[in-house]
Amino acid sequence: MFHITRIHCYRTLTIIAAMLRNKHRRNMPCQTLRQAAVSYQLVNNARRCAPIGRQTGETENVNIYFQKSHQRSFGTFPLQGEELASALKQATDVGYRSIDTAQMYGNEADVGASLLQCGIPRDELCITTKVHPDNFSEEKFLPSVEQSLKDLRLDYVDVLLLHWPPVGGDVAPTLKLLETAHQRGLARNIGVSNY
Repeated sequence: MFHITRIHCYRTLTIIAAMLRNKHRRNMPCQTLRQAAVSYQLVNNARRCAPIGRQTGETENVNIYFQKSHQRSFGTFPLQGEELASALKQATDVGYRSIDTAQMYGNEADVGASLLQCGIPRDELCITTKVHPDNFSEEKFLPSVEQSLKDLRLDYVDVLLLHWPPVGGDVAPTLKLLETAHQRGLARNIGVSNY
């Protein structure tokens, strides 16, 4: 299950980082983490961000994965090449419009090529990708996201996630990079996965 939080400021990033560190140190149950998030007025589960360029400081109260065309997401792991192209074609033919990939899967270029062949208008798609933990450094993060977009043949992704928590590290700097990706228009929604 994805836990997506729209990030508004660095103070919020620090709060999220502290909660995540404490969860792993004390094996805090996810429910407790969710309650803590709600108490800080954070929202789990893919809240749709305000459209890029609209600086309202608030998010629309719409869960991107609960939209009618995005309720089922087609996961592309471990598919590649022709197997992926065939499966993605069948998935879009039966109505899938939400597609999930990741840098870790090594198939973003195949997903991009396959989506072009499917001919689905971009505004009907919800594309999720995830940043590999090896790319969480300041030097690698944004270039890796830009490479993902190039491979996917997109100007932006609908959802950009951190794939896994950093091993033994502080998540706050990576969350700040995630927010930067959003501010630059590389992703419409941001969050974390497998936390």
